[in-house]
Amino acid sequence: METALSASAIIISLISLGVSVFVALRDRAKLNATCEVRKHDETGEYSHIYIKAVNVGRRPITLSYLMGIYTENEKAGYLLENGGAKLEEGAFLERCIGKFDGMMIHTGRFGEKDCELEDLYFEDSAGNQYPVNEAKECVTKLWKSKHPLGVRTHFNS
Repeated sequence: METALSASAIIISLISLGVSVFVALRDRAKLNATCEVRKHDETGEYSHIYIKAVNVGRRPITLSYLMGIYTENEKAGYLLENGGAKLEEGAFLERCIGKFDGMMIHTGRFGEKDCELEDLYFEDSAGNQYPVNEAKECVTKLWKSKHPLGVRTHFNS
């Protein structure tokens, strides 16, 4: 009888531990960032990338930078307005990057060479990085676009 009681106590303890670990893993900030490349109404060419980041976690998150990864292994960050965007559970942030916006090109170290944007990610106030899903594909499509210089790429969102 005592053995069965001890075994039952161990099983209940393990189940409780499992539930606690599951709740602890869910109870954190988690960002789902996606992007899509959009066509211009007049030219029919890809003109900008639309980025949407949603806090799908249970804790607030403060995004500080939209970061770019460039050719030549360069990285550059663009500070989000007001020192960062605080996203509560379910809140989202939207951004657009036009084909001719400054983020598309980064002057490399020591001003030697201009580097082209290849990928995107967000960085929060704690230094955690959150990749933007499908960013590489979107950036590639935008670079290949024949959208003409001088035609507005997008309206600010």
